[in-house]
Amino acid sequence: MDKLCIDIGNSRIKLALMEEGKVKRYAVHWIKEEAAIIRWLEEVEFEKGIYSSVLAQDPDWLLAFKDKRKLMRLSSNTNLPLKIHYKTPETLGTDRIAAMAGALALYKKGALLVVNAGTCITYDLVNNHGEFIGGNIAPGLEMRCKAMHDYTASLPLIKVHDPGNSFIGYDTISAMENGALQGIVLEIEGYFVRLRKNYPELHVVLSGGNAPFLVNHLKISIFAEPYLVLKGLNTILDYQ
Repeated sequence: MDKLCIDIGNSRIKLALMEEGKVKRYAVHWIKEEAAIIRWLEEVEFEKGIYSSVLAQDPDWLLAFKDKRKLMRLSSNTNLPLKIHYKTPETLGTDRIAAMAGALALYKKGALLVVNAGTCITYDLVNNHGEFIGGNIAPGLEMRCKAMHDYTASLPLIKVHDPGNSFIGYDTISAMENGALQGIVLEIEGYFVRLRKNYPELHVVLSGGNAPFLVNHLKISIFAEPYLVLKGLNTILDYQ
């Protein structure tokens, strides 16, 4: 029977109907598009479901939906296919937990650097024994662009376009675009080079809304999985 997986982020919500580990049906909406979200949910049939959320409280539509359907919220206390070595597991984003579970399903051997490029960029390290030992959080692409505008007198608010083969800007806009985008690219590559010294069989798994901007610019071997969090949620649901 199909399973429902929901990833609630800071600005968008992703929904997937999963069948045997594969995405059967998928939708993405802005958080405020409640009518469209409810309409999609009413159209699908599933045996059980799971969701991760960065929100402290569930929105009203989700509370009402949970009352009618079998749906569990992922937390650090959920039975997981990985061990968490984190001083404050209760503050660990469940989207990060799901992404790591999804990455572990892809690679059975070696350590993992799981990069989720969304509103913020998270870098999570899973060692060779399937143990999450820590990670970092950095500003995402839009956040970097907004910060340049908000904290200066003259720089405009830009929407990043892929600069192609350009690495150095030729005007203010392209300088900001390259500064934000190439800064993240070099950041990811830097993490890989640094961590590979201790984990020679390190795999990099990339996901998140801004992954398409990054994947063609990275000069390291990566696995890009657009449904990583959703597939990780499915893996966790199977683990219960």
